[in-house]
Amino acid sequence: SNLSINGDIMAPDVGGSITIHDSTKFTYVMLDTGPGLVDHTGVVKFYDSRDTLYLQREAEKPRRVARSSSVNVNVDIQKHARLGMVVDPGTGEGLEVKGTANLNAFINPDGSIGLTGVYELEDGFYELKFNFLTRKFVIQKGSTITLSGDPMDAEASIVAIYKADIAPYDLVEKQVSQEDLNFYKQRIPFHVLLKIDGKAL
Repeated sequence: SNLSINGDIMAPDVGGSITIHDSTKFTYVMLDTGPGLVDHTGVVKFYDSRDTLYLQREAEKPRRVARSSSVNVNVDIQKHARLGMVVDPGTGEGLEVKGTANLNAFINPDGSIGLTGVYELEDGFYELKFNFLTRKFVIQKGSTITLSGDPMDAEASIVAIYKADIAPYDLVEKQVSQEDLNFYKQRIPFHVLLKIDGKAL
């Protein structure tokens, strides 16, 4: 990272650049959001009413006006960095990608987070798990993930291929002549395409 920090010490402005190096392996797990503490305002404090020193200290505490930092950094992702997302923690179904990107990340004073740019994929896989079936689809170069603000609204345009050697006899039995059916009883290489479009989540 190469960052500069300027301004009010209670709410500084942070800028600069961050590089995600080739040696990186980062995995994000999609979890169901359970109950949690949304706002700590109004949390009850218990104290001994006979402790007059405590009451005096609380009254003398300076009241600060809440201020927030702003962050604006450029993020460079190198082509061999591996970034993954586990879509279903129960089955382990998920995605792992490699590629390059020059992104801009920002956090506004109001706390909103943004990420913009195009992540161009060069390699990786989507591991599809359905019942007892597991297949690893290899991501094709040219696939992209486009970010235009909220990272959770990223748009995916991904094509992945699973190579299968199968005998397609059952598929073509009624479409070809009887003499050609023997050819389709042998194993033939097929490319099964998996297309992922729309919101990445």
